[in-house]
Amino acid sequence: MQNWDDLKFCLALERYTTMTAAAKALGTNVATVSRRIERMTEQAGQPLFVRDQTQWVATALGKKLADLAGDLETGIQSSAPMVGQKLTRQTLRLSLPDMLACVIAKQDMSPLYDQLPNLELSFSDKPASLAYGETDLVLSHVEPTEGRVLRRKITDLYFALYQHAGWNAPATNWLSIASNHDLEQQQDQMDQFGGPAAITVPNVAQAVDIMTIRPVASLLPVTWAQRNPNLVALPAVRPQPYPVWMSYHVTRRHDPVIQHAITWLDSCLQPKH
Repeated sequence: MQNWDDLKFCLALERYTTMTAAAKALGTNVATVSRRIERMTEQAGQPLFVRDQTQWVATALGKKLADLAGDLETGIQSSAPMVGQKLTRQTLRLSLPDMLACVIAKQDMSPLYDQLPNLELSFSDKPASLAYGETDLVLSHVEPTEGRVLRRKITDLYFALYQHAGWNAPATNWLSIASNHDLEQQQDQMDQFGGPAAITVPNVAQAVDIMTIRPVASLLPVTWAQRNPNLVALPAVRPQPYPVWMSYHVTRRHDPVIQHAITWLDSCLQPKH
């Protein structure tokens, strides 16, 4: 039973916790995943997974086999990386606030695709669970509390108030971005406007559009805003730091896709000297 063709099904089900998510990751169907897990269970003579409401949880033996599969996967990728990359379709789902997506999307992606040329990368600002296999990596401004995840603070990202450069006087009203709500609530600089936001929009793109036609300010990351020549920081306003946390499920700790993604995200968000 301890061969890669079998063990990869065990690894996928422990990582993603549902047959549907495991099948998608393996590029197969739910019936195949179920059949292979049943066959491995019969060979082992004891359960490898038990049903817990909407997810499958590995038993002690299931975890042992999944760990073995993770080590095999790492060895396969490191000993023959180009062969594995040419034959395997890789996916990476990033869950993060819209503002962080804007910052990362401005960075050079070639180091990531040099390592993972067949990567299918997706960004989403919708809430997603690592435990239920709904996403692969999560970036947030709040330290994660979800169970069985590995978490690390990457950096502090500085935010400041900006307005469109076409307005001659400093803005006297502000514009709220929905994905920024938690940060805006912590931001003392909003007090200078004497009240709630005049306008609220769901994302950064709409905020920038409105700032061109209305004299309003918005809280934006400094590294991103400085790349836009049409934005200027409000005078006498000091940028304030907010933490950026990265987290992923503990069963993905040996996953080379996750490790390459972490290296790339570190380079994207660490301060440039």
